[in-house]
Amino acid sequence: QAEVAANGNYEKVKTVVDQFITETLDKIAAGAKEAAKGATGSDAIGGAPTTGQDPAPGEAASVNSLVKGIKTIVGIVLKDNEGNATATKTAEDDKKDIGKLFEKKDSGTE
Repeated sequence: QAEVAANGNYEKVKTVVDQFITETLDKIAAGAKEAAKGATGSDAIGGAPTTGQDPAPGEAASVNSLVKGIKTIVGIVLKDNEGNATATKTAEDDKKDIGKLFEKKDSGTE
């Protein structure tokens, strides 16, 4: 901070950083608020019914709110050229890497 202030760019850098943080956090908050609209009630989406009970479909408005909110948050994290919308499964090499996390009791404690 002292280095930036000494070079006279502190206010410009501070303005840009504040704007970025504010806009990003506002978008994340909006996504979380939208997702929360779909998370009301005690029913679990995809919850398994008990024996002899018919499964209950998710309420469309709730599911849509969850998806829309999560999409907003993911859109902030992943840029247009990141991620793969058509991916349907984890690659074999990735499965092996993920498995290493669970090979020992202390593997995932970094």
